[in-house]
Amino acid sequence: MSQSVAAVLILAVGVAIGVAADRYWLYRTGDIAVESALDHAQSHLDPSYVCPMHPDMTSAEPGTCPVCGMDLVARVAGAGEKVSDGGLPEVSVSPQFVQNFGVRTARVARRTLSREIEAYGVVSRMAVSRHRDVTPGLPGTLESIADKAVGDPVGQGELLYTLSSPEWVRAQDAYLEAREGGDPGRLGQSEQRLRTLGMSDDQLRTLANSGRVERLIRVLAPKNGAVVGRSGEVGDRVAANTKVFTLGGVSDIPVTAEVFERQVTWVQPGQRATVEIPSLTGLVFDAEVSRLHTEVGFNSRTLPVYLTFRTTNPLIKYGMLADVTVHAAPRENVLAMPREALIRTGSGTRVILALGNGRFRPVEVETGIESGDMVEVLSGLEEGQTVVVSGQFLIDSESNLAAGLEQLHSDAHDHR
Repeated sequence: MSQSVAAVLILAVGVAIGVAADRYWLYRTGDIAVESALDHAQSHLDPSYVCPMHPDMTSAEPGTCPVCGMDLVARVAGAGEKVSDGGLPEVSVSPQFVQNFGVRTARVARRTLSREIEAYGVVSRMAVSRHRDVTPGLPGTLESIADKAVGDPVGQGELLYTLSSPEWVRAQDAYLEAREGGDPGRLGQSEQRLRTLGMSDDQLRTLANSGRVERLIRVLAPKNGAVVGRSGEVGDRVAANTKVFTLGGVSDIPVTAEVFERQVTWVQPGQRATVEIPSLTGLVFDAEVSRLHTEVGFNSRTLPVYLTFRTTNPLIKYGMLADVTVHAAPRENVLAMPREALIRTGSGTRVILALGNGRFRPVEVETGIESGDMVEVLSGLEEGQTVVVSGQFLIDSESNLAAGLEQLHSDAHDHR
């Protein structure tokens, strides 16, 4: 390196050191203020536009979001003004923002909360119900038959079918002749014969008073139940022992449902429940909790709960899947708010507290039971406060952005 080049380099280094020392001295004496890049950005911040769905997408001019295509909305400059104790900053939004994005609020209040616990179950082993065959008792021709399919309910005394039979007519004629002849023994035998064939006391009295023979046998349901089986159509010839209808009685159907461990404290024996069998569309059965199992499953973390409901429906079979809803006892005087107000994150749960005059503040909360659209508030809020239930995510994003700026500003000052 030549001596002239070396001299130039030494001169340049000396000038740089001198300028730096001079600016440092002026900074120490307060004659000039050193402005950080963050200070400069904040001091020249103009109202910007932000995507309501993607708060990180901002622009200095109106336009559309490059991600979702929504129109950008104006954001108030300097929204983050005050940091709540240990929390996120308050934010202020314009009335236009509240109107355009339908910001809705709800009041935190005390109320009665009931809980419906939904669980999957299965029909357990059930006792075999007793069936009753409804036969005509004598041969004949089916003249009419009730429009009943398997599974349909039947009431005691309900007409099931009618039958025309010469033997039925002869039996009535024999009864009337015995009454006219005054033979008590023959009359008793004829009366017993008609009763055996299914004639009721009312029909027998009508026959005795009118003396008019009934051509058709009216076969009635002997008990309440449901149709388990049926055979024959109008016009068919049937024998005396033909099972035209088979009726089943009321059955107690046991169901075993699996309730999650966190819900166990809500379930008690005697509580009302409803059971739906997905394979039997449209049928809902009223049930009752019979008892609870004594141990929670180690792997499933569920507790078997046993329920029972009564039905005459013969289509329910062992092993069928069931959708169970247990209607737990209500809890009174519970501090609650709408569940849609919650903002769930990996670090916790918070809501946006409405402070009035367009001011909002995120607040950490602890929640308890959920009942429909409502959720219990254990801590973080007081009765009478107002929370945001619609538009809270955008407000929360503004608060997070303001918190980030506050943190950067603090870090910048710490490093001066």
